Amino acid sequence: MPAKGVTALVGPSGCGKTTVLRCLAGLTHMKNAELRVGGVIWQNAKFFLPPHRSL
Repeated sequence: MPAKGVTALVGPSGCGKTTVLRCLAGLTHMKNAELRVGGVIWQNAKFFLPPHRSL
């Protein structure tokens, strides 16, 4: 996702929209994925940035 602008999540029920939002909020740690925001790793297999430390 780009670091600025508007991004929309659309798709059928059960495709993972809520999971993506939970990962962005720091509520879910997906150990087999990587999440970067503005080039900064927020989570991957070895690292998890807790919600109180995110930007």
